[in-house]
Amino acid sequence: MDALDVKINRLRQYYWGSVNHPVIRNLAYRITEGAKTNMEKVIRIANWVKNNIRYQREPPKLDIIVPPLRLINLRAADCEDLSLFISTLAGAVGIPSKWKVISQDGKIWNHIYPLLLVNGSYKPIDLTVPLPLFGEVKSIKTRIYNV
Repeated sequence: MDALDVKINRLRQYYWGSVNHPVIRNLAYRITEGAKTNMEKVIRIANWVKNNIRYQREPPKLDIIVPPLRLINLRAADCEDLSLFISTLAGAVGIPSKWKVISQDGKIWNHIYPLLLVNGSYKPIDLTVPLPLFGEVKSIKTRIYNV
């Protein structure tokens, strides 16, 4: 187990500690109210997060995970916090997710985003870069983790 595996395990702890919390469940149900398909739910979750949570890089050499309940009030997140939050909202309405961690230079794991199960395949939701909803940035190395 390397440092990345340790970090992912910490994210998993926050996920499982939050996905069934009444505040998270109520928010997820409010966001997806009226959606008839998982695709509609994913689009609504992505749009809500994009419109309500500001992407903000962490300062160098500082690695803090913001739990989903705190993120609701903080309204700012880096890529790992966004991944955790999006996966937690999706999980609260029954949509399975994974996390994809990438290295753009092949040496350092420098980005993470969630993959949400829609219509039989996992779709990327990376709200930190100006891409179409299911777009992905190029990478040299990847690891995919179950939540």
